[in-house]
Amino acid sequence: MVESQERSRLPEGLGAIIVFTEGSEKGRQFPLMYVRTLVGRTKGDILVRDWAVSSKHLAIDYRRGKFHIVDNDSKNGTFVNGKQVRDRHIFVDQSVRIGDSLFHIELDPDRYKTLVEQKSFLVSPQRGLKELIRDEFFNVSLDETKHTVSIKDQKDIKKYIKVRVLLPSGKNIKLKYMNYKVYIGREDTELILQDIEVSRKHAYLERLESNQVILYDLASANGTFVNEKRIERKVLMKEDVIRVGKTKIEYLGVFQ
Repeated sequence: MVESQERSRLPEGLGAIIVFTEGSEKGRQFPLMYVRTLVGRTKGDILVRDWAVSSKHLAIDYRRGKFHIVDNDSKNGTFVNGKQVRDRHIFVDQSVRIGDSLFHIELDPDRYKTLVEQKSFLVSPQRGLKELIRDEFFNVSLDETKHTVSIKDQKDIKKYIKVRVLLPSGKNIKLKYMNYKVYIGREDTELILQDIEVSRKHAYLERLESNQVILYDLASANGTFVNEKRIERKVLMKEDVIRVGKTKIEYLGVFQ
């Protein structure tokens, strides 16, 4: 979303978020910050990577304490409960379909605050689907990324995060990363997991200059756990077990 002083904000404390449950955006969540939020494929506050979605598909309006879905003359229509709508009041948790994508609105002030703080939702309304895919999803393979280096100091070049992935099949794989940030997810991340319960970008590890490693959840659909406790942010200790979906990852520490 792109902030503007001229845009009216939603009431403070409402904590409204949009949650995608089907389609290419499944698992992604965005905070609803304004009384009108535009959703589309190439223009809008929220861009949807779905070729069946029009460039400026719909608006989510908040009027007199109620949410409304307003179709912007989209090519393939907007549907609520299987019926095509033009301007329709919807309830919280009521599903809306555009193209192959399904979403609903939830009220969760804590999750809203986390999303705003992480700023993981920031996209430009002037940039389209191809650019969004390139920026957020284009990456090299796991074998290439796990040894890449993003350094602040040459003396730090040999330090790396080491983990052991405990796959559901019972096979264990040890990996080391020299990146300061290691993203975990189902597609095009440093640590790619073939686990349907893992979001596309699920969580990430960040190594500080002090060698402390912090795990952050990226507002994932099914949550991130450390030693079976759900977390949003957690400083890791050696032998902590991270769980994303059905996959467990043992944190082994920072080595040099």
